[in-house]
Amino acid sequence: MKIYKTVFLLFIVASESLLPHSQHVHQYIVTEAYQLLVNQLGYIIPQMDEHIGGIGSDFYGDYAWQKPFISTGAWREDIEDPIFSYDFLVLQGVNIALVSITHFWDADDGDLEKNRFPIILPFPPYPSVNIGLYENAYDKLLRYSNGDWVLWYPDLVWCINKVNGHQLVIIPNIITPPQKSGISLKYFSLIEFYKNPELNLLSDQNGDYLVFDFTSLQFIAPEEAPIIIVNDYFRDRIVWEVLGRMCHLLADQSVPAHTHRDEHGLLSDSYENWMGGSSQPYLQWNSSNSGDFINPYTTDNDPLHYLIYTMQQQADHFGSNGPDEIGNGNNDLLGNSRPQELEFLNSLNISGYGEPTTWSGPWSNTNLENIRDKTFPYVIRATAGLLYWFAVETDLITDIEEFQSEPLNSFILNQNFPNPFNPRTVISYQLPVSSDVTLKVFDVLGNEVATLVDEYKPVGKYEVEWNASNHSSGVYFYQIRAEKFVETKKMILMQ
Repeated sequence: MKIYKTVFLLFIVASESLLPHSQHVHQYIVTEAYQLLVNQLGYIIPQMDEHIGGIGSDFYGDYAWQKPFISTGAWREDIEDPIFSYDFLVLQGVNIALVSITHFWDADDGDLEKNRFPIILPFPPYPSVNIGLYENAYDKLLRYSNGDWVLWYPDLVWCINKVNGHQLVIIPNIITPPQKSGISLKYFSLIEFYKNPELNLLSDQNGDYLVFDFTSLQFIAPEEAPIIIVNDYFRDRIVWEVLGRMCHLLADQSVPAHTHRDEHGLLSDSYENWMGGSSQPYLQWNSSNSGDFINPYTTDNDPLHYLIYTMQQQADHFGSNGPDEIGNGNNDLLGNSRPQELEFLNSLNISGYGEPTTWSGPWSNTNLENIRDKTFPYVIRATAGLLYWFAVETDLITDIEEFQSEPLNSFILNQNFPNPFNPRTVISYQLPVSSDVTLKVFDVLGNEVATLVDEYKPVGKYEVEWNASNHSSGVYFYQIRAEKFVETKKMILMQ
C-alpha cells in the first residue's frame, strides 16, 4: 500500500505538464476572438478593447485579481482555482496537478454531473485507480457567471459602506497556508457586478481582515458593512479576469481529452502536446479565416449553454490518448441538450469529421491537423460569441444588429461587387457545412488565372478580394467547389 501511495503522489506531481491548451494558446484564442468580433461588428467595443489584453508575460499577473485583462484570466485559470480551491492543498506539489481538474466535461452525462477520473499507474500490474468526484467545466462556468462562489481578495479594498455612505478601507491579515486568506467577497452576478459594482462582504470568523471606517475614524465589525460599493478600478480587475477564465473553460472543451474526462495519468496527450508545441500549429487559424462569430442568442434563451455544449460535442467526436476506452470519441448528442443546439449540431455532420476517433489514434500529423482544423476555428468563433454575450448583457453594445444564429441551410456563391470593377472586387460565399473549398478565376478561354481560396473552411460566410491589376480588361469567370457544390459566375474587368 505504501508504494501505491508513493506512486500516486508521483502521478500528482508529474501531472503539472498535463494542462489543457498551453496558456499562451488560450491568450491567442481570446485576442483572435475579440478581433473576429470587431471585424464582424465593424467597430471596436471601447471598454472591452481596453481590457482584452494580449499575449505574453505582460498579461500573466503574479497573483489573481492583479491585472484587469481578459487574457490574464485566460492565462491564470491554469494557475489557481479560485472557486473550488483544489489548488490549495497541504501536500506540496499536489496543487499544480489539481488546478485544472474542473476543466473537464462530458456533456452526454448531463449538465452538472460530477467527474470521476480513471487513472492507470505506470508500474506492473498497471493498476487502475479512480479519483474524484470533481465539479465539471460547465458547472464552473456557471458559477463564474452567477456569483455562486467566494472571492478571496488579497489586498486592501477601498470602498463605500452602502448602509450609511461611509468611506471604508478593508485590510487583509497575512495568514500562513493551508488556511485560505484574504477578504471574502461575493458578487450577485458577473453582469450585475459590472453594471453596479456592489459586493457582499462576508462575515469574518477567522480574523482574516479588519474594517476601518474613515468617516467615524474607528474599526467596525464586518456585519456593519454587509454590502460595499467599489470603484471601477477594483471592479475591472475582477470582472475582466473572470471573463477570461470563462473563455478558458470554453476553450478547453475544444480539446478531446477534456470532453472524455481523460486526465491521462502519467501519460501525456498527443493533441494537447502538439498544439502547445514550439511549431505553433494553432497559428493556422485566426480572426480572418475562422468564419463568423457564434451568436449564442437562440430561441432556447440559454447563451452560455449553447456555446459550450456545441463546442464540446464537436470535440467529443475525436479520440484522446486514454487510458483505454475513456479516450474513445463518440457522436452522441445526449445530456441536457436544447432543441436549437441539436438542430445546429445535426447540420454539421459531425460523424464525418474523420480520424482519429479512438484512444489508439493513430496520432499522425495528418490526424492531429484534422482535429485542429475541425475544432480550433470553432473555438475562436464561440469565444467571440462569449465576448458578444458579455457586451450585450452589460450594454457595452446598445445598437444590437441581427446576426445569423440559425444554421446556414445552403451553399451560396454571390455576385462579385463591384461589377464591373477596376482593379479590385470582392467575392462572397456561404458554407452550410465545413468542407474543403476552392475558389478560382478563369479567363474566357478557360485558363486559370488566379486561385483565391484553396483550403478547409468551417461553416460560415466568407469574402475574398481579387486584385486584377496585373490582368487585362475583359470577361472573367469565378468558380467555387465545395463538397458536391459547384457554381460559376461572370465578372467584368474594366481597366
